[in-house]
Amino acid sequence: MNGALTSSVFHAWRTPLDFIELVQEVNVIALDPCTIASNPVGALRWFTPAEDGLKRDWWDASHALLDDSRGLVYVNPPYGRELPRWVGKCREEAARGCEILSLTPARTDTRWYREIIATATAVDYYARRITFEIDCAACAALGDQRDASRWFKRDGATVFLCTNHGADHDDQAPAPMRTKPIAGAAFPSLVSYWGPNADRFAAVFGERGDLRDLRRRAA
Repeated sequence: MNGALTSSVFHAWRTPLDFIELVQEVNVIALDPCTIASNPVGALRWFTPAEDGLKRDWWDASHALLDDSRGLVYVNPPYGRELPRWVGKCREEAARGCEILSLTPARTDTRWYREIIATATAVDYYARRITFEIDCAACAALGDQRDASRWFKRDGATVFLCTNHGADHDDQAPAPMRTKPIAGAAFPSLVSYWGPNADRFAAVFGERGDLRDLRRRAA
């Protein structure tokens, strides 16, 4: 199960609510550029995979519903082959003035990790292993038509995800498929921040991991 998190086959892993509540303490989430149509993060604006947030303008979208003020861009990118492109997009949009908070694996052996360290305002090596969730309706399209919500294929193997939850009572219509927690990540998480509110970021995340203030990086 943990291997599926880093697969490029499926990307609709949901950030758990308790983590989202921390993000919202830093600033209102104005934009989620890589999510699904149900907008599980509760952003004021969001881009689905079909809309391709990598090609969109985050600067305009991050204040579209906030009058003259700007909110936070929250990025929980796909953890597969496209992850480096999302890190590059964070760097580019941050250089334009976007306030961005991202959640990625703490893969210190990668180029994209070094790109974060070279450009972010602050990072937090999150102390807990995050338990991601799967949106059952989102994974249904990848499964077998006979029981589409139960599995998808990865590298020729079947990965079990979730079941289709029926109605609580016989006289009700079938209930929509719900979100199911999956196994905790097999890797530690890195919370990265680009923006002017590093002190606020530190106040929220500093006690929940090892904080590194990159404003003091060597010239």
